[in-house]
Amino acid sequence: MYLYFKVDPSDDSIIQVISSSKELRTYNTKATSSANGKPYLVPVTVVKPAYDLLTETLTGPVDSHDTVIGTRTYTVVPKTIEQQEADEDERADQLLRNAVKSIAFLQIQLINKLLNAGVIAPSDFTPEVRQEYQRLKAAVDRLAK
Repeated sequence: MYLYFKVDPSDDSIIQVISSSKELRTYNTKATSSANGKPYLVPVTVVKPAYDLLTETLTGPVDSHDTVIGTRTYTVVPKTIEQQEADEDERADQLLRNAVKSIAFLQIQLINKLLNAGVIAPSDFTPEVRQEYQRLKAAVDRLAK
């Protein structure tokens, strides 16, 4: 992917970021812009350092140019303890959300083993719990095939 800054010739400010799947061969430059007064393009180099997702975060981009070449710069910043803890909380929350299916499979298998071993009986539970068990068991049995 090729990036270009479209620049206002009156004050050299970036007015648009253009991305192209192909490298542009001909375009208005600062030199040709001074003759025709139209916005000009500068090719952009992206500076995006590698970083550790667990302990660092990427900020930016900050765009700049010298009328000939542009730079889009990202910066790596260490995460605060609070940010790292929030990330850990998010990962734990996602794990638990994804684990619901596994928990249902484990729970149904455990209840079946206890029922078959005579450790518990259906009468040990309220009708509402028995009904919920049957509903979950049907879903687990369907997915276990």
